[in-house]
Amino acid sequence: MTERILFVFEGEKTEKTITDSLLKKFIENDKRVVLSSFKTDIYSLYKLMSEDEDLDVFAVLKEKNPDLVDFDRDSFSQLFLFFDYDGHAPTASDEKIDKLLSFF
Repeated sequence: MTERILFVFEGEKTEKTITDSLLKKFIENDKRVVLSSFKTDIYSLYKLMSEDEDLDVFAVLKEKNPDLVDFDRDSFSQLFLFFDYDGHAPTASDEKIDKLLSFF
């Protein structure tokens, strides 16, 4: 398996700034890190994944992000999801946060 790492963020703007800062501080010049965004909240990802237990998280991410077209699930040894709480989202709840932590 490739030693490539996929970082998936909720959005594209603020998260990009945060990512750039993190990479500078902790993973300087590491070409193994690939950045991507899901472009919606974690509850949407959880809903998709929980509706089909055979669904692969990478396949869902790839479908929503054309930047991943040249990769397959075996292109990455690690996948990290970075989403904020979004307590204001209509689908948010503390119970769902517990389920999300268990699920992912």
